[in-house]
Amino acid sequence: MGELSQREPYGTNPGQGRTFVFANGNRVEVKIAEQGLTLIEGSHLPHTGPPLHIHDDIDESFYVLEGSYSLICGSKTMQAVSRSSAFVPHGTPHRFEPGADGGRMLLLYSPGGFEGYFEERHLEESRHGGDLNREQLASLGKKYGMRLA
Repeated sequence: MGELSQREPYGTNPGQGRTFVFANGNRVEVKIAEQGLTLIEGSHLPHTGPPLHIHDDIDESFYVLEGSYSLICGSKTMQAVSRSSAFVPHGTPHRFEPGADGGRMLLLYSPGGFEGYFEERHLEESRHGGDLNREQLASLGKKYGMRLA
C-alpha cells in the first residue's frame, strides 16, 4: 500500500499570493491553490468581467468584499454588494460585471486547479501585447474545462 501524501496547513497574507494583472486592469491574487479547491481574490475595474462562460467540472462561488456586482447565473440575475455570496454549480452559464465603482471579491473554485487559467492568460496577454480575443480565450479556457457560452 502506498504512502498517503502529507499536506501542511498554510496561509497567505495580503500581497503574498501569486498575483496576475490583466490587460483590462483587473487583478487576481491566488490565496489557496490545492487539489480540492482554488481560492482567489479578484479586484475588478468598473463594468469589466468575463464573458458568459460555463465550467464543465468546477463549481464556483463568489463572496463580495467591496463594491457591487451584477451576477448572471443561468436564468437568474443577482445584484450583489459587500458581504453577498453566490454559488454557481458546474454546467451553469454565468458571468459577473462590477458596478460603477468596481469591486473586490473572493472566488472559490472546487475542485482546484483553475489558478492555472489565470497564470496562462496573463502569460498569453503579455505575449500578444494586450487583451485576448474571444477565440484565444475559448482555446485557453478549454484546457481548464471552461467553455464560452
